[in-house]
Amino acid sequence: MPRSRRPVLLVVDDEPDIVAAAIAFFDDMEVLCAFGGQAALGLVESRPDIDVVLTDIRMPGMSGTEFAARARALRPELPVVLTSGYVEAPPGLTFIPKPWRRQGVRAVICRILDL
Repeated sequence: MPRSRRPVLLVVDDEPDIVAAAIAFFDDMEVLCAFGGQAALGLVESRPDIDVVLTDIRMPGMSGTEFAARARALRPELPVVLTSGYVEAPPGLTFIPKPWRRQGVRAVICRILDL
């Protein structure tokens, strides 16, 4: 079934280069950016059209795993994908290691979105 709108991806990372890469990799989607967990929670609350979240694990203030738990408390159906170049994949959660390869990160997100 064709979508009536572009998918919305929320990228949560404290590194501007990573956010810029996500914007370039997902140019066929609406990409929202947040540079920390608290700002991202505000977007999750105010933007019910967010289809999937890609969040770094290691961030100042609120870790990506803490953000994921709080985001899922607000929207249990919201898929959250964790990413990091420094820590191992948390058990039971979708994880993409950094550095990303365009094809690999797109494959994971597109599979979640059923594209």
